[in-house]
Amino acid sequence: SRFQADTLPRWASNQIPPISVLGTDYFAVRTQGTALPEQTTVVATANNTVLTISSYLASGVLSTTNTITLASAGDFYTFANGDGTTAFSSNRITATKKVAVYSGSAQSCEVDVCTLAPINSACNGSSFIETSQFVRYDNSVLPYFGYVILQSATAIVNVNGNNLETLGGVRRQLGTTGWYLINFTDTQISSPDIISISSSAKLTVAIVQQDGGFSMA
Repeated sequence: SRFQADTLPRWASNQIPPISVLGTDYFAVRTQGTALPEQTTVVATANNTVLTISSYLASGVLSTTNTITLASAGDFYTFANGDGTTAFSSNRITATKKVAVYSGSAQSCEVDVCTLAPINSACNGSSFIETSQFVRYDNSVLPYFGYVILQSATAIVNVNGNNLETLGGVRRQLGTTGWYLINFTDTQISSPDIISISSSAKLTVAIVQQDGGFSMA
């Protein structure tokens, strides 16, 4: 969702997905917003859903693991993204039954909420993602950052034809999961008009604009 907030806090969210496209395995990543909106909510679609929430430091090292039971469909659990303070710390959410997962990010009073995509569905990820840069209404360029999650230690991730790790992104494994995270900023990729991200591996990509009086994800 993309929006501008005025002096009052505003919230935006993607549409609620049907149960058929939900999954049981997700990653949430803490971005660079403030503590209150940097939270994730997991909603059960069936009774007696058991959640395992593993938290990873920004380095990828496992820090904590918690188990929560949602007794009834519609019950939910909310927790701080990542380690609660550090950008690009993260969480893995695994569930015994399908769940919906919503994750927030913010900059000052501008808040955005995204519906996370599961990583264990048959159609998980894309090998090519493309979008435009973020701009104000006057077409001046806004800053942003992003991250890529993939299940490969070696597959090259290219941004506009350039290796993301050569540009400054750092790949680290999230615990011993076999999943890897690479984060980047607009300045590292030279703020192109069009952002094209590709790899031989399937990618889950988030690009979050923050600062300049706006927040979009």
